[in-house]
Amino acid sequence: MNRNSRTVLGLVGVLACMGALTAAAVPLYDMFCRVTGYGGTPNTATETTGVVLDETERVRFDANSVSSMNWSFRPMQRDVTVRIGEEALVFYEAINHSDHPVTGRAIYNVTP
Repeated sequence: MNRNSRTVLGLVGVLACMGALTAAAVPLYDMFCRVTGYGGTPNTATETTGVVLDETERVRFDANSVSSMNWSFRPMQRDVTVRIGEEALVFYEAINHSDHPVTGRAIYNVTP
């Protein structure tokens, strides 16, 4: 095999590796985010350990809605400080300003 053939084969190999890494990038990044909680993907547990730690965490609440949905939506308290492992109950207020029923869906977002 001459020098040009080896160079072409090497470049084709590099190109194949780059294509494979590009194809795997999205699933690998999704898996990374699920494991680490990076990028707004929260780690969730199926059950509690029952242990409440002395360390506290401040949780802030926000409410955003599409302006075309003629309603007001806001948290009743802006933040709550809880101990890690402790359960807390918070309330939101939703007021429909239109003359017909409106349905909305609540979704959460986590920022570090």
